[in-house]
Amino acid sequence: RKLFVIEDRQIYAYAGDQGLGERFRNVAGGPFLDEDEVRQESPIDYPIVLRREALAHFASTDIHPPVDLCPVIAFVHDGEPRCCVYEADTQPRKLDDDHFYFSAGSGMKSASPFLRFLSDIYCPSGPPDVRMAGFLAMWAVDYTIQTSPEWVAEPIRVATLEQEPGRGFVARELLNDELVTHWMTIDEAYKSLRGGTGLIQNDDSEEFPL
Repeated sequence: RKLFVIEDRQIYAYAGDQGLGERFRNVAGGPFLDEDEVRQESPIDYPIVLRREALAHFASTDIHPPVDLCPVIAFVHDGEPRCCVYEADTQPRKLDDDHFYFSAGSGMKSASPFLRFLSDIYCPSGPPDVRMAGFLAMWAVDYTIQTSPEWVAEPIRVATLEQEPGRGFVARELLNDELVTHWMTIDEAYKSLRGGTGLIQNDDSEEFPL
């Protein structure tokens, strides 16, 4: 399992070493992250504090950077949802409107170009809404499973950080019925792609020499 919801307020995922991934998750849910103890002047401050505490935790058992771990954390800052990925040497990078998707781990060679393909089609004007993002993420993971079955496997899990009336932003994992809706949408998208070749399959079309 690589995807977790932490206390209905954060989403945590990781690629890499399982033991280090679990330890990073424990730090993300730790008491030192209470609002009174962590002053977040900017959205990147929290991921930086999280990295510092996690590396200190690793160092307590003589594990030092670089480490085989790529965490992802989604959280709320100043009333807005944020997402941060930790890249080389666990350096944090905040996703934004210009760079709003990311893949990591052994399946990224399949996932990254496919996400680019999907975003070019479905997100020409910028980041998708929550439901569209869930659909695209699920399709990308399914495609990666089909192309890299030795590295990536079911079950597929999807989590969102979405605003709910009277509760603010709430992190949750999608239910099976919601995943079924995404599966149906993926199937319809494939059908649409297959049906979009009528022009080149028309027997009356002109032949263009090479």
